[in-house]
Amino acid sequence: MIWTTGCMTYKKTLSYCKPKEGIMHLKPDLFVFDDGSPVDANVWFRRRQELANTIIPHEFGGMPPRHESVDIIRRANSRIRDWPGVQYATYEVDVRFPGSHAISLTLSLWIPPGDGPFPVLLDGDGCWRYFNDQVIHSILQRGNIAASVDRTQAAADNKDIYRNTGLYRFFPEAKFGVCPAWAWAIHRCVDALITLKEVRSEAIAITGHSRGGKTVLLAGATDERIAITNPNNSGIGGAGLNRLKMKGSEVIDSFFSSGNIFWFGKEFAAHRYRDTELPYD
Repeated sequence: MIWTTGCMTYKKTLSYCKPKEGIMHLKPDLFVFDDGSPVDANVWFRRRQELANTIIPHEFGGMPPRHESVDIIRRANSRIRDWPGVQYATYEVDVRFPGSHAISLTLSLWIPPGDGPFPVLLDGDGCWRYFNDQVIHSILQRGNIAASVDRTQAAADNKDIYRNTGLYRFFPEAKFGVCPAWAWAIHRCVDALITLKEVRSEAIAITGHSRGGKTVLLAGATDERIAITNPNNSGIGGAGLNRLKMKGSEVIDSFFSSGNIFWFGKEFAAHRYRDTELPYD
């Protein structure tokens, strides 16, 4: 399930780019296979894979290589003085690749009182601390575990040095952008979460804002263990439309202006000034 959130202010003076004739037809058609045959619910999984094969290599440059093993180590567990019954736990998620390459992620959990297991809301934006005490307490009050990871442990959010950090240290010639590395970090945290007795493994939700929203959309689309994907203001390269934009909306050129085109793959970048020609929306 995908649940998108965002903020939009409408004014009478707001202007829109006028779509060309037929431009709002979905591309590719969700309910037609590449060979032209129709899709129904019984074979949707095949169409889902076709769409992934079209979008992921083009927009993101593919996904990181498969890992060899994942080890989960509980580093600490403590009570929170001001929140009776709440536990705070930190886990080290150690991921190994062939050739003795390894990377570690730190996963933080706030666990509500009670026997559990509990649903989990995992936030990938631990680098920003939007997951403040007010947000965490609200999640706990609803009987959910709040979880957080800093996605930039998998690749720095820095155009000047990202190739020397995280996964790129092991795959220096990799074609995948930074968003796939961040989505990979979400997947490895799911690997850890489903092993914990406090967690309802079928009730894991993920969320992120802006570039973090793009990340969780990719993570949710490529991992069926994730029950709900909640991107906030994910923009172009996320839930934003490529073929219908408000004046001033984010476009591919925006990532060149900000220096953030490294989040994506080369094919996506090659469509600078040609957003409406992307083979998907």
